[in-house]
Amino acid sequence: MKNLNTPTTNKLNKLAQYTQIPQDINIKITQPNYLSFLAGFFEGEGCLSIGISVSAKHPYGVSLVPYFGVYQHVNGIELLQSFWVLSEGKGTLHPKYGSPLVWTYELKSIKNIIKYVIPYIHTYVFPFSCKTNEFLTFEHIVLAMEKKEHLDKNLLCWAKN
Repeated sequence: MKNLNTPTTNKLNKLAQYTQIPQDINIKITQPNYLSFLAGFFEGEGCLSIGISVSAKHPYGVSLVPYFGVYQHVNGIELLQSFWVLSEGKGTLHPKYGSPLVWTYELKSIKNIIKYVIPYIHTYVFPFSCKTNEFLTFEHIVLAMEKKEHLDKNLLCWAKN
C-alpha cells in the first residue's frame, strides 16, 4: 500500500521547479517600484494575524503566534519568492494544504517579523493601506511579545479582544 505522506518523485520535481529562485529577483527587489508593487500585492493577497495556541504547557494556557503570509496561484510564484528573498531566506514557501496549485509564503518568527515585515510595511504598505488600524494592532502585539509582555495576563486579555 502506498504511503500517502511520502511525496512522489513527480511532486518532488514540481516542488524543486517552483522553489528555484530566478536570478532577476535579486535585482527587482532593489527597485522601489517593484517593492511598491509587492506592497499592493500584499495589501490584496496578504495576511497579518496573531494566532492563539491553546496548551496547558503555556502560561495561562495560551500562546500568541504572530503570522505574516501571502498566497498566490503557482503561476505567480515569483511574487512569493520575492518576499522570501526580501526576508533573506527566512520563512517558508510551500503549497497550501489541500490546494496544491496555490502556494504560500509565511513567516512566523517574532524576530524576523520585526526585522523584515514591520519596516517593509511601514515604508511601502502603510502609506497607502486601508488596513492601518489592523497593522498597528499587529505591530503593537508583536513588539510587546519581543519584550516578553505576552507572558503577562493583561496583554493576553487585550490581544484576545
